[in-house]
Amino acid sequence: MVTYRGAKLRSSDVKALQIGSYIELLGFTSSSLKKSEAEKFMDNDSYLIEIQVEKAAENENEQLYDHGFVEINRYGLASESFQN
Repeated sequence: MVTYRGAKLRSSDVKALQIGSYIELLGFTSSSLKKSEAEKFMDNDSYLIEIQVEKAAENENEQLYDHGFVEINRYGLASESFQN
């Protein structure tokens, strides 16, 4: 699945990003399935980011709640650097 995000980025961030880069986001990131909707958040110093989302493998440790978040710290699913 592909989603889109229109966002301002610092030049140092743009230089660090390469096509195919893996980026781990541990919070909510607004995006849209419609490219035209994401473009509404852009201006002269913004970029259109295409996010390819692969279906995650099922993990028996994941606990989904009504609000849709996974408690990654509680169940040891976060990267070591993000665990409490």
